[in-house]
Amino acid sequence: MESITVCYRRMAKSDLKGLLELSQDPHFLAGYGQTTDWPTTPEQILSWYEANLLDPKTAYFSIEVGEEKQWAGFMSLTDFSETKEEAWLSIGVCPKFWGQKIATKVLGQFIQDCFASGPLKRLNLFVFATNQRALRLYTRLGFTVHSFHKTPFGEVYQLYVMNF
Repeated sequence: MESITVCYRRMAKSDLKGLLELSQDPHFLAGYGQTTDWPTTPEQILSWYEANLLDPKTAYFSIEVGEEKQWAGFMSLTDFSETKEEAWLSIGVCPKFWGQKIATKVLGQFIQDCFASGPLKRLNLFVFATNQRALRLYTRLGFTVHSFHKTPFGEVYQLYVMNF
């Protein structure tokens, strides 16, 4: 099996088309979840992008694959707390790249970089209980299940990974 190159970089305005397409993909939304604040129009996604670029407690990244650096998804760190030394992690990969170990490759490196480059000691995330593939990925990468919640959007696990 051929190995695919995967990397990440800060999200740019040019990535909004891919992010909008992802936000409208029913296969992606089935695993990632759909909330009332998810941007689904070009205007909403531009507004979301501009608001989040100015927030010092957030950082958004684009995932790229292959030598042509095709946009394959996103990662984010939100609700960064310097006093608690933690942040919330999120990742979304385009369904056409599922099964190619994209998330495994990029998330492993991203977690290492997060812990190596600053004050973070803990990364948190939520995953829908129905998304067993993602749950297995997170536990393989060292995440521990912290709690289980019933939400208006479905049942979710809260997980965390610590930097020791």
